[in-house]
Amino acid sequence: MKKILVTLCLFFCLFTTLFAEKLYFSEDLSSQNSGNSYLQKDKFAHLTTACFLYCWNYKVMSDICQINSTKCKYLSFSLVNLMGLAKEFVDSKEKNNNFSYKDLMFDLMGSVAGMIICN
Repeated sequence: MKKILVTLCLFFCLFTTLFAEKLYFSEDLSSQNSGNSYLQKDKFAHLTTACFLYCWNYKVMSDICQINSTKCKYLSFSLVNLMGLAKEFVDSKEKNNNFSYKDLMFDLMGSVAGMIICN
């Protein structure tokens, strides 16, 4: 039963990550919150993507690579948050874009949610 629940959560996270802009936020909401608000479309995508990546990494490492669960937790958490940090550095180099600590916070929350789902 737990495997089915985890699989459903993974598919939900993947689906919402791919369609977050169209499903959850209207253009009115995003235009009212210009800048780096907590209600931008991007924040929900950061949360669900980090959750999905944590769960996927954890399952690959534990089931396929046969790494013990404690190491899987640390490696998955570190890897997902390093990817988020790298993305923010890339964003900071783009024109009309900047480094966002709020995006990193949502990546961190997504990793914690993934940790809760997988354990």
